[in-house]
Amino acid sequence: MSLQAQGAILRIEPTKQITATFKKRELILTIEDGKYPQTCSFEVTGDRCEKLDEYAIGDVVSIDFNLRGREWTSPKGE
Repeated sequence: MSLQAQGAILRIEPTKQITATFKKRELILTIEDGKYPQTCSFEVTGDRCEKLDEYAIGDVVSIDFNLRGREWTSPKGE
């Protein structure tokens, strides 16, 4: 499911190296939503982490993202 959001950059976290081949970085946006602005977190992975260096706090950006998920099942099958 492809979605889009526009907001001001509140924070850009440092890149975290998870494994030798996988890294991720968190981007926090403030999205205007009527009376109450929403603070939303987005994760980028791989070579996209360096692309966040081009932006600064307060920049208004538009991002395209995919929403994914699955139901969690415990090891006991619950």
